[in-house]
Amino acid sequence: MQRILYRTIAINNDGVNGTVFLDDGTKYIVSSPLKNEVGTNPEQLLAASFSTCLSETLRVVLLHSRKRNPYKVEVSVALIADEIEKGYQFLVHAKLAVKDVDLAETALFLAETKKRCPVSRLLLDHKNVSYEAVLY
Repeated sequence: MQRILYRTIAINNDGVNGTVFLDDGTKYIVSSPLKNEVGTNPEQLLAASFSTCLSETLRVVLLHSRKRNPYKVEVSVALIADEIEKGYQFLVHAKLAVKDVDLAETALFLAETKKRCPVSRLLLDHKNVSYEAVLY
């Protein structure tokens, strides 16, 4: 049995036009990215979650390498039409940069970060998820 370190529960009975409630009392107004309405959309939530996970994991990877360089993590999530399944898909792209580090070393940090980040592991080998090491 795996030891659970943290768990949250989200409840959504409205789809993209309503409210998501978390078990700690937090609530998010959600809306479709295809409509001009107030609220956070699933693409924004995924980008926020993934960028936060990658950023914290990269911070730890850098510390283990005895580096305290500033870094940047950028995640974009695009919504595309899926003509085959007659629905939608996400295209996810993550960029990582470390100040004063060349592309080759940044790519090594990226590879280690991908292996450790729980969200990255969840999305592992998905055809719509890509990564890029870039200069700071």
